[in-house]
Amino acid sequence: MFFGSDGFLYLSLGDEGGENDSYGNSQRVDESLFSGVIRIDVNKNPKLSHPIPRQPVNGVTRNYFIPNDNPWVGRPDTLEEFYAIGLRSPHRLTYDATTNTIFCGEVGQNRVESVDLIIKGGNYRWAYMEGNIGGPEAPPTTVIGTPQAPLYAYFHNAGNTCLIGGYVYRGTLVPKDDGQYIFGDNTSGNIFALTGWLTGLPNVIQIASLPTGSTDYSGLSSFGYDAKGNLYACKLGVSNGMIYRLVPVTP
Repeated sequence: MFFGSDGFLYLSLGDEGGENDSYGNSQRVDESLFSGVIRIDVNKNPKLSHPIPRQPVNGVTRNYFIPNDNPWVGRPDTLEEFYAIGLRSPHRLTYDATTNTIFCGEVGQNRVESVDLIIKGGNYRWAYMEGNIGGPEAPPTTVIGTPQAPLYAYFHNAGNTCLIGGYVYRGTLVPKDDGQYIFGDNTSGNIFALTGWLTGLPNVIQIASLPTGSTDYSGLSSFGYDAKGNLYACKLGVSNGMIYRLVPVTP
């Protein structure tokens, strides 16, 4: 989650678990707050937002307002918190203030991992698509929002099977860097830089990998970003969990 430049809180949510959208949440905005990005006003500013008009079927929400310009405000039988829908397992949602861009690392089901650019009213197509290929469900009769293909996607291959989203980086780690999205893969521990996302010509190179050698589970779980622009990678482990700072290799 993060606060955007508009002062609203953005929060990503998965499809509730199970395989192949077994709970049927991915293309619905009328029942539960799953499978999408929600956008709320925790300040409850009456000039910008309004009280919650509808509750989830099995739950209670309170202590925030709904931004007046959320994409489905006023749509019948809709939970107006939704900003975007159709996500399976977002990990993670981050914001680049320089370009006012929202990135999301999307963990796929069995075949495809993807990086998404989140837009207002976007539909990221799970579960009728998995990344850029057909998914386990048929397309809905009426698609809500604007269907969005991934910015970048890769098939499960060479140990890369679980994408972990990161941050846009503008430091010295990557030569000639003008804002590259750094992400990684939980299973392989590989870390990548995605260039060309501003021009629509994405290109990905591997820039690092987590240290290996332990018998403990040691998957990449998250990234961090400090006030000086340094990037950090978090490794899971039963007894060897670590936080690493990414630095340029000295020739």
